[in-house]
Amino acid sequence: MLSAAGGNMYQSVDATGKFLCFHLHLINGRRILIYPKGDRGDHLSIYLCVADSATLPLGWRRYAQFGLAVVDQIDRKTSITNVATHVFNAKEICLGFTSFLSLAEFHNPRRGYLVNDACLIVAYITTNMTRGLISHNSIVSHELLVENDSAIGNRKTTITTPAPSSSQPSCQIVDIEPKEPTKEDMNTFFSSLEFELLSSNTVFPQEEAKEALAKLEAALNMTPINFHDSGEFSPLKLAFKILASVGCSCTNLTIEQKNKLSAMEESLKQLADRAAKAVEDKNRLTAKESFKKTVTYNLECSLIRYNEVESQVKQMEQKLTGLQEQVEEAQKKRKSMLTEQKGIFISSKKMKMELEALSKELAECEAKAKVAEDEEKTVEAEWGRMKHFISSIKEDIKRALEEKYGGEEEVVRFRSLEKPKEDEFSLELSKLHNYDDVVEKVAHHLGLNDPSKIRLTSHNCYSQQPKPQPIKYRGVEHLSDMLLHYNQTSDILYYEVLDIPLPELQGLKTLKVAFHHATKDEVVIHTIRLPKLSTVGDVLDDLKTKVELSHPGAELRLLEVFYHKIYKIFPPNEKIENINYQYWTLRAEEIPEEEKNLGPHDRLIHVYHFLKDTTQNQQVQNFGEPFFLVIHETETLAEVKVRIQKRLRVPDEEFAKWKFAFISLAHPDYLQDSDVVATRFQGRGVYGAWEQYLGLEHSDNAPKRSYAANHQV
Repeated sequence: MLSAAGGNMYQSVDATGKFLCFHLHLINGRRILIYPKGDRGDHLSIYLCVADSATLPLGWRRYAQFGLAVVDQIDRKTSITNVATHVFNAKEICLGFTSFLSLAEFHNPRRGYLVNDACLIVAYITTNMTRGLISHNSIVSHELLVENDSAIGNRKTTITTPAPSSSQPSCQIVDIEPKEPTKEDMNTFFSSLEFELLSSNTVFPQEEAKEALAKLEAALNMTPINFHDSGEFSPLKLAFKILASVGCSCTNLTIEQKNKLSAMEESLKQLADRAAKAVEDKNRLTAKESFKKTVTYNLECSLIRYNEVESQVKQMEQKLTGLQEQVEEAQKKRKSMLTEQKGIFISSKKMKMELEALSKELAECEAKAKVAEDEEKTVEAEWGRMKHFISSIKEDIKRALEEKYGGEEEVVRFRSLEKPKEDEFSLELSKLHNYDDVVEKVAHHLGLNDPSKIRLTSHNCYSQQPKPQPIKYRGVEHLSDMLLHYNQTSDILYYEVLDIPLPELQGLKTLKVAFHHATKDEVVIHTIRLPKLSTVGDVLDDLKTKVELSHPGAELRLLEVFYHKIYKIFPPNEKIENINYQYWTLRAEEIPEEEKNLGPHDRLIHVYHFLKDTTQNQQVQNFGEPFFLVIHETETLAEVKVRIQKRLRVPDEEFAKWKFAFISLAHPDYLQDSDVVATRFQGRGVYGAWEQYLGLEHSDNAPKRSYAANHQV
């Protein structure tokens, strides 16, 4: 038997009559769905729904914050709770928890979730958007639960329905509403009160009539939109009533004037609403256009980042195959590979048979191939004659087009890529000019003999910045293609003067690497240019010839740093062709000797600087240079702090102000000097650990590394 503290209840069955779930209708159009045997698995499932959704007006929306709990009737502290917020609408009328509580735990006799074949489920619901997040204690410790505890024990119910099969436990639902009145209750009360007051036949004195007239004149002196925003319509309803009562007793007003005065009340509100809607529609268009630009730009950034992350995910998957927790997945792959191996064997036998049959036809094919060679030579000769003819009349055709269509001249503003905000010079060009025509004009203007050393970049009309990728050598047909960006045409192009021809440069990969010296604070930016098929190891070998090492046998590594966090250590055999440093920094550094000789219980952890942003709800904000640190099994925070202070060379007075915390998913857990640091990082390697790190909290006033650029390639 199912009991309810807040409404009507019924149950659902399938086509065979098998029990599925309970439906409990609460007050204020709410409904609870309970699947005692689970909705889609072996867990108890509970959902909150809008019961009267079919009767609500088009476009309805309802906000709700709700908490659901399965109460442990033996020990209230171990009750299971889940909290969520949602804006319900016609497409989303239900929200809840499919895996609320495992059925094994639900039926565990040592727990109090099911006592005497009865359970207690609590629903705490509020529509107040200013209310704080519902807590576990506020649900399971509510005073209404004391009354319902006895109701379950005595099997007393307020509303009952036919019981399901004997295997189904009974449940008691407590619908806990906040004690304070809702906004809907208050609006309904005062709307009714306002109607009663306006409907009364009250005789008003002369002073109130004059005051009512003054209020109406003041409202009409406003603009319609200002009147709408002022919220002064409700007081004017009384003013209209006062003036209407005067009109009824006055012989100086004509019938037409009295009728106009009566109709003016609704017209005044309608005109104000129409003016407000017109402004709202114009503002909505402006907001939509701005949002479109923002989303387009974010999509471009997301696409670039997606491709990079996709490459990183593949690398991570290769590394994870060697870890113990991936043994089961490796066994599945092995089984799949054995199946594939058998398939390869079968297909190979089939191909071998086809090859044997093909050998018999080889002689005939060889004869045809000889004829094909002669035919190919004939075609190539004819093709060359056609190409030569088109080349000979190319300029005549271009001149004819320019004479017929006026050349479609366009004044193009050129900016140096190093100064993307400043126009440097302008050229009048034809939109029919091809790639070679444009770079030749730019080279001639700059006094450069070799146009192939000019590299152009198109303009992003949304961000008002150069596009991330330059135009490839002869990568576009005409000038009009260079100026086009997502159906918008610009008149800006950016240029660079290269030290080698662009076709040769496109066969190379250029990387900017920041080298951090082991003992000096200076950081030098090196530009490294290598063939695209080179590896990270080739980059590090080239870098060794350009930098000063702490000792001849020092080994280097290449890191990916983004927003003051280390996201990746590049393996030496990774190809550099897919490395993109546009949105993050490539950092090279020496590998410390202690990291090369890690003990079996040592940990290599991330260490980041951070502070709490007081303007953004105390959110953690990283800054400064991140680094790795080796911690030992029994090492306390006090011992780790000594090594960190020595490494960062921070004065004692300043270092005494620093705080240390273990941070996971941006939530700091502050440490004491006696805490053993390694216990917080159990089972964690260096890869993928940027969201768990040792945080150094202090103000961002530490001396910054000086950066210098080295343009040698």
